[in-house]
Amino acid sequence: MAVPEKKRPIRVHQLDTGLGSGNTGDDATFLAAQARLEPEFELSTEVHSLKRTEVLPQGVRYLSVEDSGAIEESIREADLVLLIGDTPVMDQWGLAWPLQANAGKLRLCHELGKTVHALGVGVDRLQDPEGLRIFQEAYLPIASWSVRSENCKKALLEMGVSEEKIVVGADWAWLLGPQINSEWANKALQKAGASTGRLPIGVNLVNEIWKDEIEMKKAWGTLLDRLIEKYDAQVFFFCNESREGDYFDQAAAAEVREGMRHPSIMVPSRYYEPNEMISLLSCMKLNLSQRYHFTLFSILADVYPISIQRGQKMEGLNQELDLPFVGDMTHLDEKSIEREVEAVLNDAEAKMEPLRVRRKHLEARAMNNLSLVRY
Repeated sequence: MAVPEKKRPIRVHQLDTGLGSGNTGDDATFLAAQARLEPEFELSTEVHSLKRTEVLPQGVRYLSVEDSGAIEESIREADLVLLIGDTPVMDQWGLAWPLQANAGKLRLCHELGKTVHALGVGVDRLQDPEGLRIFQEAYLPIASWSVRSENCKKALLEMGVSEEKIVVGADWAWLLGPQINSEWANKALQKAGASTGRLPIGVNLVNEIWKDEIEMKKAWGTLLDRLIEKYDAQVFFFCNESREGDYFDQAAAAEVREGMRHPSIMVPSRYYEPNEMISLLSCMKLNLSQRYHFTLFSILADVYPISIQRGQKMEGLNQELDLPFVGDMTHLDEKSIEREVEAVLNDAEAKMEPLRVRRKHLEARAMNNLSLVRY
């Protein structure tokens, strides 16, 4: 009887998509994708914190993004190079991250004849001429693209990628299958100051390039005060991005809280694992979101998200979820938000059921993310 030939390991290098940087969404996409890669793949992955790898899957070789020598060696040894998740093609926040961060490594891949696949990624339609030049040189030769939405596909087509290289998948995090620990989450929120009997509302605000939008922050504070007064709400500020500094979520929350008349709760800003964050969100009645994965995590927690349009990626997500426009990063549509809050409180099931259907659709679509990979 012939012994089946054992498949040889396939060396795979994963480029920098923010893993380990402090953003729970980046961890979520990696966890879901890594669980679905072929078993013969020997994966090396760039990571922003080697300490963070303690809670990430073992059996993966983690390389610090600062170790350019080890990264180059890994690329040279690789049979395949992958770009998994995140939004690696965008310029609204500037060119340094993420567009330029991987451009040199992609050029090396192309020079060495390495096949690169972009898997379950977000793609914005680039506007900056220099960004378009970088894309044409470093990103256009990528062998295949599975993207999060039809909007992403349209952007790639407009920037010169052939249609046969593109499949519409979905964000990897739809495949997480989270394990919700309500007991742990309730204890954590009580420790942070939660009280019983009040309406819990989760909020994740972002600073980034909008950190000087002072009037917007005043509008947020006024809106949240009004919700507290009208519904006896308790407002919880979350940081899906846990880094410190005026660019990140902690600073945005602090500035809005400072201008509010009523007390609110700052959920301890630490680098939560995806299951932890989703468990915490499951304790909310509804969530107000300026982050892509905060909106997505809310749905995984079975909680209705009122989702602000932040850049092309959240415009596309909100369209796919059929969520109403309630403002963007420079204009807050307070009346629309209050209408949405009222509708959720009147009949949460009616608001959530369509999102449960769309969640299943996006889970199924995310299974397309590997469909164009050849090795």
